[in-house]
Amino acid sequence: MGDFTISKLTRTLIIAIILIAISSCSLIADRPKPTRDEIEQIGFGAEPTKRLYQSMIKDYLDSFLGSAHAVNDGRLSLPVKVYDNEDSHPLLVGYLVCIDVDFKNESDASVQKVTYGFLLRDREILKKYSNKGSYREKQIISICSYF
Repeated sequence: MGDFTISKLTRTLIIAIILIAISSCSLIADRPKPTRDEIEQIGFGAEPTKRLYQSMIKDYLDSFLGSAHAVNDGRLSLPVKVYDNEDSHPLLVGYLVCIDVDFKNESDASVQKVTYGFLLRDREILKKYSNKGSYREKQIISICSYF
């Protein structure tokens, strides 16, 4: 049996092609934007009043985070119309409201600040986002308006 050797150039080329093929599999394709008809069919719902979304978000935070948080009411954003067309769920349409939450330790020192976003429609929280979550969640949070 003869020796089977691959030249350095051929080996480098094969490795480069394999790496390109593997890395191209991990690229995320742009999600198609929903049509106006799709958004209108679902609808944004009624714009939540400040009292309503403050109450909804406070109740959510109290039930899920307990006393381990302190909410900075001055950083509650205004509701903004958004849609989330992530592939893992159907199209979500509603109003996004964000709030900063300061997590504190036992000595009441601030440990971490997290921004949460809540997608609301018709007195319901459809989805919660966090600036500590996935890249997609961070994109959604960046839409918040604090003006």
